Amino acid sequence: MVQVFLPIPDCDHGFYGSDCTSNCSPNCSHTGFICNFTEGHCLICEPGFYGFNCTTLCSANCKDSVCDIKNGICISCKAGFQGDKCDEDMLSDCEIYFIFIACSSSTYGESCKATCSSNCNTNSKAVRLCDIENGRCFNGCRSGFQGLDCTTCELI
Repeated sequence: MVQVFLPIPDCDHGFYGSDCTSNCSPNCSHTGFICNFTEGHCLICEPGFYGFNCTTLCSANCKDSVCDIKNGICISCKAGFQGDKCDEDMLSDCEIYFIFIACSSSTYGESCKATCSSNCNTNSKAVRLCDIENGRCFNGCRSGFQGLDCTTCELI
């Protein structure tokens, strides 16, 4: 069996194919080799584009319009946005505070993940045991404890 190697054409920038007459996508980067000489797919896209031929727009919320050439995932997001494609609004302080209000009476903090101290005094009239932002006990501390969150032993 004899192997025959065909030369890969050395096309001018902007062209590809066996005779270098097919046009690369105008959204392929104009620096270096702008598209694959045989198949025509872009090697690097212009900022703001991604995909095989760089014809799909990156999210408008990608910082500096830069996203992954293959999947469109943003390298980083503009302020106020989050998610792979920066298509999710970040919550404002007011919205975060509103979420805290929905915490149970014995939890506080971001996403209600912290638990109020078991040393907080309870009061049948109190709706919450502690402050939703910092865990400060609303009704003081059980006997023998002190501090804003009742975690320090009282000196006798």
